[in-house]
Parts: sequence; structure tokens; C-alpha cells
Amino acid sequence: MLRHRGFCLSLLVLLAGAAACSPSAKPASRSGGPTGWPAAVDAIATYQAADRQRMLESGAREEGTVTWYTVLAGDIVDALAQGFQQKYPYIKVDANRPSGQRAILTKVNQEAQAKHYSVDVVQSGLTDLLPIRDDVKGLTPYFTPEAKSRPQQAVTPASGGLSWWINDSDSYIGFAYNTNAIPDAIAPKTTKDLLNPALKGKMAVVSTSGVPWVGNVLAHESESFVQQLSKQDIAVHEISAKALADLVVSGEVAASPTIYSSHASQAIQKGAPIKWVPLEPVLDGAYSTAIALHAPHPHAALLFADFLLGPDAQKIFQTYLYGNPSRDPGFKSWVAGQGETADQFEKDYNHWQDDFTKSFVQK
Repeated sequence: MLRHRGFCLSLLVLLAGAAACSPSAKPASRSGGPTGWPAAVDAIATYQAADRQRMLESGAREEGTVTWYTVLAGDIVDALAQGFQQKYPYIKVDANRPSGQRAILTKVNQEAQAKHYSVDVVQSGLTDLLPIRDDVKGLTPYFTPEAKSRPQQAVTPASGGLSWWINDSDSYIGFAYNTNAIPDAIAPKTTKDLLNPALKGKMAVVSTSGVPWVGNVLAHESESFVQQLSKQDIAVHEISAKALADLVVSGEVAASPTIYSSHASQAIQKGAPIKWVPLEPVLDGAYSTAIALHAPHPHAALLFADFLLGPDAQKIFQTYLYGNPSRDPGFKSWVAGQGETADQFEKDYNHWQDDFTKSFVQK
């Protein structure tokens, strides 16, 4: 298993005990269609007949809920849940945002170890999705009519015209600074400018986005550059990326190279003294939607995936200033793990984590 995600034996025993009393991950057989509709999760996920929508809505009415694990934070989570429930008022959205580095991966792996499954839809980046698919074996390929509206690079294909996951939104990580604390003249225009002595002691990062940020720096600069950055006295905060953005807005933290463009843009719209700079290549969160192999509510899961990828949710993403995978953001971007297997990515991630810890946590 992955080196950085050990599991507490007592927790697994507790979960395993609960699993003995839990319902099956697969629904009972249903025969609402003329020739009988599928009951197994993988068959529901791959269903492409003309009555797919009717089949999904019929099953979702019986299920009544969908459990969504997401890396999104803030008001957009409620906005997406409310948008879906306006369309399907008989389905409750149970949104779950685990905290910490690769927390969704950890949570899904715990469920797999205990065989006690809760998640229906996983929405995250490749740092979670690759090992959930390849190591945990926790995802199933699926069909959605929304795939045809996505560019090729936004779809991770499976066989038979199916997808493992589909990019639903982009969240770019760049440099943000409080304009009352940092003059525009010393704000960096490139990653190399982070070494400006005027920025020493004025920057902070969070570990959740700090590790892939270091990966981006290593991929496009060098080990020695990271060592030079470590001398800039960059503080590490064990809080969410949104919370760090709020600290930059308040001026408690002057600047950070790990601020999401959406968080900065939302603050700017409210008149906050903050600016965001894309240091190319910009790290892209590239959030994607996947279906859990053992989804307890597979019909509702497919409806929710259709929604997240469809025009109604895309309007909500746009309102909250998330990037659209079908549009050029106007700068070069980089997605950590793109084109790699889980094993390849794990080696990279462990390297980044070690460098992050050595350079910024244990200095």
C-alpha cells in the first residue's frame, strides 16, 4: 500500500464490525423496465439504452440520497448540492469534505479495507483518483452523455467508450498577495522571482497544496531551487487552502504561492486588497468526477455525475470563478500526475512530500 497512508488497526476493526451490520453495496434486483433494468453498480454505470434517464430516476427515487466526497470547499459545495436538489428534490445530497493531505484517498481506502462502503461519487484530482483506481480498485468506468461535450484531454478513457473520470472544473494555484503588505513592484512575475529577498519571511503555504506545489517547482526548476526557496522562511500552516486565502485577505499573511485563483477572485469581487499572479506553468487542480465501484446509491450517483458535468453545474462553477476545462485560461498550466500510472505518480508524490517536509516543515 502507499507509504504515506498507514491505517490505525483499531479503527479498521471498528469499521469492520460496523460493516457486518451494513447493507449490501449493491441494490436488490429491480425490474422497472420493460425487460428488467440492471442492479449491479457496474452495469448501472455503463447503461446506455434510450431509457437510461428513466432508469436512473426510478432507482434514485428508491435510494433517496447520494454521498459525495469532494475536495471543493466553501459556499460552492452548498450551491452545487442545492442546484442538484432543485432538479431532483427527492434526492438528498450528503456532501463530505475530508480534511488533510489526500484525505479522500485515505477515507476511500479505509472503507475498502473494512468493506463498509459509503461513498457514491468521488470528486478530486489525480493525487486521489489514480491510487483509488489502481491501488484501492475503488472506481468503476461509467457512461455519461456529458462526456461528448468535453475536450479529449479532459476525459480519462476506459474501454467501450466509457470514462474513469471526467474533468468537471479547474482550480489554478498561483501567487496571491495582500496589496497593503506587498507592493506591486516586488510581486513575482515568474517562479524564480520568489527568491526576491524582499519576500523573505512574508510567505506561507499549506501542506495540502504545498506538496504538489513543490512537485511543480521540482518538475520545472530543480532541487537546488527548492533548497534556495527554503531559505525564504516560508511558513507552513496546517489549515485549508481557503483559510490561508482568508489570512492573505486579512493581511495576517502577506503572500502565498499556493492560493487558488477561485478563492482570490471571490475575495477580489468583494473588494478585498488581494491580487493573484499566475506563475507559469500554473499548477492545475483539475478536479474530476468519478463513480465508486461499490456505490450504495448508484442511480443517484450517475444522476449527480451527469449534473456536475452538465450545463447547470457549469454555470455554478462559473459563478464561483472556477476554470472551465473547455476554455483556455490564458496561461500555461500543469496537472500533477497527468499521463502517469498510480505507481509512477506515487514515487513522484513521495519525493515531493519528502522535499516539502525537509525544506519547509523540518527546517
